[in-house]
Order: sequence, then C-alpha cells, then structure tokens
Amino acid sequence: MILVLGTITILAYVLADFIFENNLHKIKVQNRQDLGQARLNAESGLNLGMSIMKIYKEARNQIEQNENIKSMFPADALDAIITLPFTYPIPELAGMSPVQKSALNEFKKNSLFRGKVTVSTQIITTFLNPNILRIPEQKNTQQEQVPDLPQEDASQQPVSEEEQETPNIQIKKELTNLLTELIKEKQENDELFNAKFSDINPAKLVEELAYFVNEKGKAEGDYIPDIESSYLEQGVTPKHAPLASISELYLLAGWDYEIIDLIKDKLSIHNSAIIPVNKINSKELKIIVPTIHDEEIETFFKYRDGDAENIAHQFKSAEEFKSYLVDTLGVISAAELEEREKELKKAGLILGISSKTFKITTTGEYERARFSMDAYVILPILPAPVKRKSINPSAKSSEEESSKTDGGEAEPQVDPPKKDNEKKGEKPPPEQLLGPRIIEIVIN
Repeated sequence: MILVLGTITILAYVLADFIFENNLHKIKVQNRQDLGQARLNAESGLNLGMSIMKIYKEARNQIEQNENIKSMFPADALDAIITLPFTYPIPELAGMSPVQKSALNEFKKNSLFRGKVTVSTQIITTFLNPNILRIPEQKNTQQEQVPDLPQEDASQQPVSEEEQETPNIQIKKELTNLLTELIKEKQENDELFNAKFSDINPAKLVEELAYFVNEKGKAEGDYIPDIESSYLEQGVTPKHAPLASISELYLLAGWDYEIIDLIKDKLSIHNSAIIPVNKINSKELKIIVPTIHDEEIETFFKYRDGDAENIAHQFKSAEEFKSYLVDTLGVISAAELEEREKELKKAGLILGISSKTFKITTTGEYERARFSMDAYVILPILPAPVKRKSINPSAKSSEEESSKTDGGEAEPQVDPPKKDNEKKGEKPPPEQLLGPRIIEIVIN
C-alpha cells in the first residue's frame, strides 16, 4: 500500500511538472508568434515609409524642374508633410461625427491587419559627423591658398587663425563644446553622474574619437600619445577608419557608455553631404563662414527667420544663400566663399536647401509584443552627365606639329575655356533625386 501511494505521489508530481513545462513552452511559443507578428507590422510600416519617400522624391523633382511652382511653394512645406506621423488603427479624434466614427469602425472590422503600427519620419539636418574628424590630404601649394595673387606675394597676406581652420578642426571644436555642455548639464542634475565623472576631460574624448576614425599615425593632438598607450594596455585595436554605424561609438576604449548615451542622438554618420541652409544654427553658420561676427550672425537670422519687425526670408536655393552672404551681408568675398566650399566638399559637405538623409522610425505591436526599428534612408542626387568630345586623330597630329617650337619641343597645350553650365553666370541644371535607398537598419 505504501509503495502504491508513493508511486501515485511521484506520478502526480511528474504530471504537475509536465503540465507546468507544457504551459510554459506554450507561453514561449505564443510570445514568439506575437513577436513575429509585431515584426511584420513594423516591416509593413517601413514599406509605407519608403513609399512616402518615393512620392517625396517625385514631388521634389517636379518642384525643381518648374520654376513657377518652386517660387510659390515654400522650401520647407514638403518636408513638413512627410514628417507627419502615421498610426494604425486610426484613433477616433475628438469632434468626429457619428457617421465618421461608424465608417472608421467598419474599416477596422473589414481590415486584415492585426495589431498596431506607428511610422514617423525625421529629417536629419545636423552635419556634426564624427567622420569629418578625418584629416584630409593636404596640398602645399601657395597658389591654391591665395589664387588671386602672384606666388611671391601670397605669403605676405595676413591670414587669421579662423581662416586657416579646416572643417575637420572646426567640427572637432564643435564636438568638444557640445560634449562639454552636455556633461555639465548632466552633472548639475545627477549627483551620481557628477561623482563618477567629476574629472572627465571632453577634449581628450574628442581627440580619442579623431584617433579612432583617422588612419594610423595621422591623428594630431596633445593627448594622442596617452590614447595610444591606453589602447595598447587594454589590448583594444582602434578602427582607424570611418564609422559605419553610430553604435560603433561603443568600441571607444575611453568612452563610458553613459557619455555615449549623452551625445549619440546629437550626431549623425549618415549625412548626405547636404548642409540645409534654412536649418543651420549660429554655430553651424560659423563653420561655413569662420570670420563672421556676432552682430552679423544676428542680422543673418533676423533676415532668414524674421522677428517682430521683419518677415522671414527662407532661401530658395544655395545660390541665393551665397549671394546674401557675399552681396548683401558682405561677410565674405566670392573667391573666399568658393575656396570655403571646396574645403567643405573635401569633408563631404555641400550647401543645399533640403537634407537628403532621413530616419524612418517604425514600431509594430501585437498583443504583448513590441518590435521597433530605425531605418536610415538617403535620396542620392542624380549626377550631371559628362559630355565627351570626339577627337579627330588627324587633326590632333596636325595641331601637335604646328605647336612645336624651333627647338623641336611641343608647346604646352592650354585647356579650352569652360562651356555650357560652367560659364560664369549661367544657371546650373535643376537638381534631380534618385530613388530612396536604405543604408542602415537599427533594431531597437
């Protein structure tokens, strides 16, 4: 009898354990299915966002091609439309009539979509890109530095320290200032953070970032020897290449995760080489024109954004922006601005009206599961066609013969003058965009 009761007790325990494990696995399977459905919802939201970007591309190309539409349609109006968030199921809004509510409920009832999805599009306007910290190749030619003067007079022209700064140096300063402000603000509001990072050095952190993205041996700074020693001691190999994702900041040996979380949302490595002139702030304006003064900065923003006495004047093109700086504000000459544009272009930056980089954030939900992702999307600019000239071999040989000097050596050939849209004053062709392309997806 005791044996039978013992057997029954054991079997009851095994049965209870089996039921528990079975229910537990059932819940796990259900959660996995819900998560799969939530991911499908998020992916459908991404497809919707990409469809909106395709429509945006077509609209932007039409505006660029038609001067009448471009003059009447504000530059930021189209951007405001695509940044409107989308949510499904569509919520009932206050003020809806019974007929509207009934139609909305009927639509939900007949829809095959299960769960919830939200889609939002953000235009990336910042050009604080850590990759710009890379030191560009230098060409030590005085003629290029001062093109309007003979070579012997170029060294006699006084050049201020600000004018000598390249974009990577200015970005380095801006990153240092930004990191200093963020750390100071956090220290004032968080005692634990203040105690942990009381002796932190933002300038050293930014130099480490420059060391990380530059080629080996190319980074410059007072802290570089200490940074190199730190990486050797920890056995960490720096990338010595541009960042491909903002998450690579977590590979920096000297950066604490709390510091990275402070600044990562202020940076972007996915700049599409466009500086949106209608979105820049005073610090970013100073990167474009290093010699501009505070009074001139104030005048610029009064003109662009308006105030109580002045209406806003949004720039319709980069040429209009440059014309205002040179002709109206007089803060820089046309030749200096052209040289500055060349330096910015070497750093991967071009003046423009609208950013070509976007972040689509989509979130799918189903039951208790939630899946979110960020997709970085660019709209590449259609490159201008290259015009090739046909060369007649016989004509070329006759020109070479006729160009020979008495000593039998051919005179150097002079490049033909620029034609078409390269002529001074001739309007460039309208900017056309290609289809949207996803360059990175981050799963949250």
